[in-house]
Amino acid sequence: MTKASEVFFLVHAMEQGLFFNLVAADYSNLRLDHLHWKTSYPFLDFFYPTWWPKKESYGKDDFWWSAIKNAEKEFSWNIISTNRIFKSFETFGEGVSQVQVIKNKQAKIAIPEIFDELVTVQQSDKIDIISAVYPYLSEFTEPLILIQFDFHKVRIDEWIPKTVGSIRKWNHVTVEASFETTEDLLERINSRRFLAFSTQDEAPEAILTNIMNYLYWKPATTSSAKMKDSIRSIYTDILAELGSVSEVKNHSSGHIFVTGEIPALFQDNELISLMIVDGLGISGMWSLYTDRYGVIMPLLNSNSFNDQKVSLSMVFPASDIWVIPGSNDRKIVHKVLVNNEEFLGQAGMIQKYAIQKHNTILEWQKNKSAILLLPKGIKCKSLIIDARLWPVEYGPRPTTNASRLNTWLEQLKK
Repeated sequence: MTKASEVFFLVHAMEQGLFFNLVAADYSNLRLDHLHWKTSYPFLDFFYPTWWPKKESYGKDDFWWSAIKNAEKEFSWNIISTNRIFKSFETFGEGVSQVQVIKNKQAKIAIPEIFDELVTVQQSDKIDIISAVYPYLSEFTEPLILIQFDFHKVRIDEWIPKTVGSIRKWNHVTVEASFETTEDLLERINSRRFLAFSTQDEAPEAILTNIMNYLYWKPATTSSAKMKDSIRSIYTDILAELGSVSEVKNHSSGHIFVTGEIPALFQDNELISLMIVDGLGISGMWSLYTDRYGVIMPLLNSNSFNDQKVSLSMVFPASDIWVIPGSNDRKIVHKVLVNNEEFLGQAGMIQKYAIQKHNTILEWQKNKSAILLLPKGIKCKSLIIDARLWPVEYGPRPTTNASRLNTWLEQLKK
């Protein structure tokens, strides 16, 4: 039986920095809080060439624990004691039930060796994704797609339901693009295929130089529109390649969950969502959740007390529902019902409606009625009717891409 209250403290060591998540569930009062904070690595000797004058910085362990204290202050939550011991959960605001530490392969910081009994430490490349997701499959009726969106690896795991008699079975398929070294990634970038998605009207050499500089410095976030566009273009191209050989192209409905370093870098749901929708080339009805703080994998891999799985709403709290008619008819007005309330989408446009409801049933008339159910506990955050002419086109020039992309993002952010 699940405890009445649970508080998970998640520390995700990514390539750019430490990402902290405090997920607190008070089941008796139907309260669920997701608190997020992150910090870049301060160790200049990791990033700067030997000839660059280095500033003094404190030790790696000191940084780790100081960062946790800063997260504690940010969350207004008592997490650790002065002697670096995690406090056991007592009440909201005091202590944690469990601490999960996940270290990505490319993370530029060592994890302290000394922890207490509340802490579980794991390498992200050693997480058994199949075993982590399996306990949750019974709560879904449509295909489940999990995308790990890191710089050196893009992995798509797909669980496709198949009914045999009265039993639902799940087929699991994985497709992956992996770059073991930065040189391997640069080789892919140097093929310049990503330029088809780019909005930058610059010489390819200048774009490649900017990308190489970024891959060297690796900030936790970036405010550079050029850098975001370069990364968006590169990984949209990679997704398009993976989508062409994945199962997702054969389905018209399901649930997509996206996590990893690139969502954490962008901190932009709309931009990530466009990358997924356009990169995979999907149409139909899909729920889409973007994990900007590395919450999904640690929570899927966590066990609550009594070895029970954590609730689905802690892992996937809310999703946007995308209805993508996939039509090239400019005159159609598309109708979607959310709990019998009607919403309209004009052909050629993206239209977004705030919903903020649990237990949603979405119905869309396309030849015959199509219905998508969100699993219990997941909130429908918004409805997005993506009635752009389909298939969505990019090019032939960067200026054309820039005009279209700006229009789409403006419509999504309204």
